[in-house]
Amino acid sequence: KNNIKSDKFVTRNKDINRRLRIGYLSSDFHAHPVGFNILPLLRNHDAEEVEIYIYSENEIADSISKQFRAIADNWQPTNQQSDAEIAQKIEDDKVDILISLAGRFNANRPTVAAYRAAPIQISFHDCATSGLSEMDFWLTDEFLHPLNSNELFTEELYHLPILYQFDPPYNFPAASTLPAEENGFVTFGCFNKPEKINDSVLELWAQILTTVSNSKLFLKYGAYFNDPVLIKYWQDKFKPFGISEDRLIFNGLNTNRQNHLAQYQHIDIALDPFPFNGATTTFEALAMGVPVIALRGHNFVGRVAASLLNAVKLNRLSADTHTQYINVAKDLASDINGLSVLRRSLRQSLIQSPLCHGKSYAENLESAYRRMWQLWCSN
Repeated sequence: KNNIKSDKFVTRNKDINRRLRIGYLSSDFHAHPVGFNILPLLRNHDAEEVEIYIYSENEIADSISKQFRAIADNWQPTNQQSDAEIAQKIEDDKVDILISLAGRFNANRPTVAAYRAAPIQISFHDCATSGLSEMDFWLTDEFLHPLNSNELFTEELYHLPILYQFDPPYNFPAASTLPAEENGFVTFGCFNKPEKINDSVLELWAQILTTVSNSKLFLKYGAYFNDPVLIKYWQDKFKPFGISEDRLIFNGLNTNRQNHLAQYQHIDIALDPFPFNGATTTFEALAMGVPVIALRGHNFVGRVAASLLNAVKLNRLSADTHTQYINVAKDLASDINGLSVLRRSLRQSLIQSPLCHGKSYAENLESAYRRMWQLWCSN
């Protein structure tokens, strides 16, 4: 890209092998899906290869944010600062590569990149292009963006071996026995944001409940379902599809993450929404022994869950059509013994998958940073 040749940094040390200063800019350095994805990377960075600068818009301080602060070589709060002020700080710190995390979400600050705060600027864990000509690269992998993808970006797509990364679920609650064995019916479930459950999703899930006799649907999202008005709202949305209130279970428990994860002990099969899939929710379900059924879309946000299933060699749970999605659900629900076996093996499959190999993941990303740096220096 031509804009990577900016003459703003002509005095920068262009030694292609020197230790690089990598800046991470986000409001999500805490117990948050982006935080959970980034923490294994930062923890496994090679201190001889990179120096970590964190620019934090955090409004939350918790045990995870403390881990980020301990990892960072330099930690800078950005609250109450303008984009121009943050960009100037990054430039003054002589950051070589700036990573803008999940730009369009929460209180993140992607427009800092518009000031060309660093020689190389990268969008990471956003859901689509930043649209900024100053953003040079957008990190992905070949499952999320096949080489023939027709999704449009102002950035250059940079394909990693795999995009997503999580800490191994060693500290998660134990996976329970299969609830259906005790209940006598199959419980489907979803812990994603309710705004992801659009009318098409709702109609398809209703068809699954109709197809799988006596099955129920367990819905949870933080404390959202503590509100009886919201429960009534969702009960009413299912009624036109013939789903009665007794087929729906709403959980509003919102305490700590351990208790949140323990709620998967009530679910046999997770249903992923579309076209905006779940990432952390998919990982957490699999870690708790709960298989996830996903509809594989054509754009990044619609291929996330399927990419995680691909990493644990469960492509059979990804569907290309609504009919396939229903059939996968029906087949899983009709094989209680197979579900039980899968429940006992899923966590170990996840731990052994590339999704939980923090050291090799960090090495791959450091190699990517180094190649980008060499390109910039050669220009």
